[in-house]
Amino acid sequence: MKIKINDIPKEGLTIEEKKDASELDLARDDLKFVTPIAISVFINRDKDEAYAHVTAGGKIEAICGCCLSAYGIDFKKDFDFSYDLRGKTVVDLTD
Repeated sequence: MKIKINDIPKEGLTIEEKKDASELDLARDDLKFVTPIAISVFINRDKDEAYAHVTAGGKIEAICGCCLSAYGIDFKKDFDFSYDLRGKTVVDLTD
């Protein structure tokens, strides 16, 4: 996800989207994403830095290591990132 620095207003910017696990390079043999991953980003900036709070969630299917049965589980994870903006016009949240 790329965001133009000039598109981030003073009060910050919220973006929500859904991505397939393959688009995010998260495909694995032992774990299957059953639903697209819901991503919510709040990004704000202060002079030469941007700060992003990202929440990702969805449903995964995993295989039990003991009985080898498949089971589903909901997940939700928060991430916080900071970016140096000096000399840039775009923030790439996938970096």
